[in-house]
Amino acid sequence: MDLATLDDLPRVDIVTSYAGADSTAIKAFVAAGACGLISAGLAPGRPAKGEAAALAEAVKAGVTVVQATRAPRGVVPPQRFLQVDGILAGGDLAPPKLRILLMLAMTVTRDPHTLQRWLLDA
Repeated sequence: MDLATLDDLPRVDIVTSYAGADSTAIKAFVAAGACGLISAGLAPGRPAKGEAAALAEAVKAGVTVVQATRAPRGVVPPQRFLQVDGILAGGDLAPPKLRILLMLAMTVTRDPHTLQRWLLDA
């Protein structure tokens, strides 16, 4: 990857989960043109109940969604409930680091299998 040849990076936003969070922020980021979303979820790496359906809808709309945790330490491994909705696992990276990695990775590929491998190998 040659960063000198890039004019800009894909838009990737971070959605922070909290008790009672709903779909408002997710829908706004998608409407604003987000190519990717990092879900900074509740420990151990789950979105708030009100966000889950909107994250799955974002994936169906072509947005790459990565599940992370906002806990100071934690790992979000590939899990069945994520895979069912097409959401990638963020591994052991914090949400801001995942955002940067996803922006850079999406300049090379948007293939979810490749992105998942890169996220877990980082």
